[in-house]
Amino acid sequence: MAKAWFRQLPESHQDQLKLAMATKTEKQVYDWFESFMDDKTLAKSLSDRQQGGNLLTALLYFTKTNLMSGCETFNLKTTIICEEEEVSSADLSVDGRYLATAGKDGTVKIYDYSADGSRVNTTITHKKLVTSVIFSPNGQHLVTASWDGTAMIYSLGDDGVWQRTVTLNHSDKLFSAIFSPNSCHVVTASWDNTAQIHSLQADGSWKLVHTIRHDNLVRTARFSADSCRLLTASWEGTVKIHRRKTDIEWQEENTIRDKFPVTSASLSPDCCHLVTVSEDNKAKVSIKKSDGSWEPLINFRYKNQPIWVSFSPNGRYFVTACEDGRVVIFGRQANGEWKPEAVFRHKSLVRLATFSPDSRHLVTACNDGAAIIIGQANDGTWSVKGKIVHEGFVFFATFNADGGCIVTAGRDGKVKITELRGSN
Repeated sequence: MAKAWFRQLPESHQDQLKLAMATKTEKQVYDWFESFMDDKTLAKSLSDRQQGGNLLTALLYFTKTNLMSGCETFNLKTTIICEEEEVSSADLSVDGRYLATAGKDGTVKIYDYSADGSRVNTTITHKKLVTSVIFSPNGQHLVTASWDGTAMIYSLGDDGVWQRTVTLNHSDKLFSAIFSPNSCHVVTASWDNTAQIHSLQADGSWKLVHTIRHDNLVRTARFSADSCRLLTASWEGTVKIHRRKTDIEWQEENTIRDKFPVTSASLSPDCCHLVTVSEDNKAKVSIKKSDGSWEPLINFRYKNQPIWVSFSPNGRYFVTACEDGRVVIFGRQANGEWKPEAVFRHKSLVRLATFSPDSRHLVTACNDGAAIIIGQANDGTWSVKGKIVHEGFVFFATFNADGGCIVTAGRDGKVKITELRGSN
């Protein structure tokens, strides 16, 4: 079962789990498993096997997923990094060695991070607020995005120091910059009505290979799970899907039009379903037909505007987050229909809701100062399993590569790295 489960994961995710496991000590693995189970002999047996290759990596994470799903309430072990300004975004590298924080003052700090202490390795300076910072899935690069109209890519040198590789320029503010799952491409989304695709070259440089143009600001830009397609969504109500033909050539494949501004969009991992949320207070699901065109499937209406949507990595669920504080999880039924499965409520606007890599948990980021951890039990039901609290808005929340840890960033200037443990 572990092998079958592991093979269902995208290849890029399998590689991430192998990287993450390779950096953990036997004690770290034992302590984590021991928190979920009374059987210390089994915990020791699992931790002793951590360097055992693909099969044992599959066994460890399959066991970990089941233990987390069977836990009704997490014991949260939190480490706090305090910055001088509001923190808009933060991320942990795949090996857990580096932590990056992005500040309102335009400063990005890369820490050599560990649970017992941290020090600043590299400081990156922008002229205005940094909207996002994210490591590449292979842990070798980092990209920032700023309201000063630039994105910077830094790469990790052999000496353990991060060095700037390139600065990417737009003529207006950037919403985001992210890597493709294979770490070979970066896409930036900007207020200048464009999304730019930069690709990694054989000599280690990054080259602008394609510019996607919309008639209004580009709010969303996301790669597909296989890195072969790119989804962009714009305020004028247009969603475009581009397909990668070669390493340096991208071609527009589809254009889907809405009468209202699209605030967020997500493509399923198999690229067969598309969900958009727009200013007409609807979430709209479309399905890809055999001829490659897209057909509307179903609309879900809200009382207030949904501002975020995202598919789970396994493609069986998607989640929407609303300005009225509601988080709605939708599931695909056996007959192919999509139906709401669970609704959770915050006290204020929810900025985002992100699934864990195994699709069994998700975390929210809300203006009410809370990040709620929602989990799916083995019977398929969803429930709240923990809460991470900040003083003021939570701007960002995400899982680390192996799903056992959550990183949150808030208006209080704090970054919280919270490990999810059992209560034994």
